Amino acid sequence: QDFAEGYLKDFLAYKCETYGVDAKRVYIEILEETSLNCSEDFLDQIKALRELGFKFSIDDFGIEKSNFSRVLDLEAEIIKIDGSFIRDLEDNENNHIIINSIVDFAKKIGAKTVAEFVEKESTLSNLQQMGVDYAQGYLIGKPDANLSYVDRTA
Repeated sequence: QDFAEGYLKDFLAYKCETYGVDAKRVYIEILEETSLNCSEDFLDQIKALRELGFKFSIDDFGIEKSNFSRVLDLEAEIIKIDGSFIRDLEDNENNHIIINSIVDFAKKIGAKTVAEFVEKESTLSNLQQMGVDYAQGYLIGKPDANLSYVDRTA
């Protein structure tokens, strides 16, 4: 919806200036599903945001209609591997195959990988051995609602 309304570039530039945040430190997460419906306008907005220094992450990769060419179009710096592949990693060999494929693809295009829903040490260890770059989940830290507030009044 934010992209459809076309205000993101100005809004995010204003917020970075107001709070003294360097845009190069900000990653904008795009849901995999959203990236599939992108238009030329959507890609133009991504380009304009990238020119300001913002970086992009594809969230929930691997569960909807995974589109590797869309990742290339968006030039995503980070691919977040959906938690459905992480939760039962130790018990599901197919999830190993999928994660290895995503990690291999990401490395070849110069993107980093993030595993979602990491809740056990054994899972983290497996992911490290598979070459996943980063992890998030309750094992790492619980979400803090105070850190995720977005002020849309500006």
